[in-house]
Amino acid sequence: MLFLLPAAFVAKAAIATLTVGEAIGIGATVFGVGAGIKGAVDYRRAKRLIAEAEEEYRDMSSRIRRRALRLKKNSAALAS
Repeated sequence: MLFLLPAAFVAKAAIATLTVGEAIGIGATVFGVGAGIKGAVDYRRAKRLIAEAEEEYRDMSSRIRRRALRLKKNSAALAS
């Protein structure tokens, strides 16, 4: 443990040289980088969800159109 004593003095000196403003600035930078990364991940997830929803919408609308055409064709004989 005695060999760690110089490292403790160096760490204490490094911590003492940081001002409150620098500590706040570093904290804000870390927070901003984290928020940016989370925003990028959320953007990619949202983009994927939108694409899936559009595909599902196209599938359902084509099913409804086909069914409507089939009903129209089948009811033509009843209308006569």
